[in-house]
Amino acid sequence: MKMRHPIPCMILATWAFIGCNTVIVPNTNDNSNSGNVNSNDNGGESPLSDLQARSIAPVTEAAAVVAKAVASIAAVNEVQDVLFGGAALPACPQLVSELDGDTILLTLDYGGGCGTAMYPEASFAGTVGGDYFFAVNAVEFLFTDLAVNETVMSGRVAGGFAPAADRVTYAVNVSTTLADGTTVSGGATIVVESSTGTTTISDATITLGPAAMDTMGIVLEDVVVDASAAGDFKPRSGVARYDLTNETNDGMDAIRLEFVEDTPVDGSLEISINSADAILFAP
Repeated sequence: MKMRHPIPCMILATWAFIGCNTVIVPNTNDNSNSGNVNSNDNGGESPLSDLQARSIAPVTEAAAVVAKAVASIAAVNEVQDVLFGGAALPACPQLVSELDGDTILLTLDYGGGCGTAMYPEASFAGTVGGDYFFAVNAVEFLFTDLAVNETVMSGRVAGGFAPAADRVTYAVNVSTTLADGTTVSGGATIVVESSTGTTTISDATITLGPAAMDTMGIVLEDVVVDASAAGDFKPRSGVARYDLTNETNDGMDAIRLEFVEDTPVDGSLEISINSADAILFAP
């Protein structure tokens, strides 16, 4: 499992269904805020089709899964301090290493569940194993049935990383399959703040498919992920863009989600379709 260079990002296309040229209008139902779309509303017709509304949660979760996959290998930075700086071994995960030339064969063992120094409020369970190419700061890690909080996933994280005093920048390819069969894969630049674990995902082209919906291609732009237990790695700012096929004229409609401070709390965010004004969606 030797890798000398970061693996290039994958760019894949997507297809699903959407209504054409939707006009966004306020929902005037008494039990919702003006301008909101709420799945519990019973007055007024929602400006979103069923498939448009159903696409929101999987796209939000895809960003969280990318952040969780990278969080599971973040302890590789501690390996540098242990092996080359004389630091003490971390309590979580346990590190098992073997030197093979310019490669360290490394296992990160989270056991039955523990929080790391960077993510003390999260729970990681299972093992991540692979190669750490310390001469060029690159990794290739594999995991099976790895649990990060409530998300169980199997897959691979590979690419390069650049540690600095206050952050680590990753240029990686992530490929994961969740317990329900959902797949999340693609390439991204990811910056992780060392003191808080706050994660920013940019230049990301992610493919999501095909459990809850048809396969979708998602572009993530400056998505900041909340790493706290309450947020469960859900985005709190940034933009996700994707296209859905129009069931009326077989054209394509552009969906834009803008994550907000309340997204990690209740899933609400702003959504716009084509050139229409954005509205606040509350699940």
